[in-house]
Amino acid sequence: MLPLVCPRCSGAMRILAFVTEAATVRRILDHMGKGITPAPLSPSQAPPCADFAWEGGGEADIDQRTAFENEPG
Repeated sequence: MLPLVCPRCSGAMRILAFVTEAATVRRILDHMGKGITPAPLSPSQAPPCADFAWEGGGEADIDQRTAFENEPG
């Protein structure tokens, strides 16, 4: 669910206010059945092995121009 799209009409919504009181945020999340603990972090990983580098040598053959650069004129 996107927070700035109306679930009924798919129209644009605006943010009118922010809830900044921790106790109020906790009550809202409890009412919604959402936990207040953050998601667990993934364990650290070693950097990728150099043996897995692609054959291109570092420059990929990808068109990185913007759509405006591709327009004629």
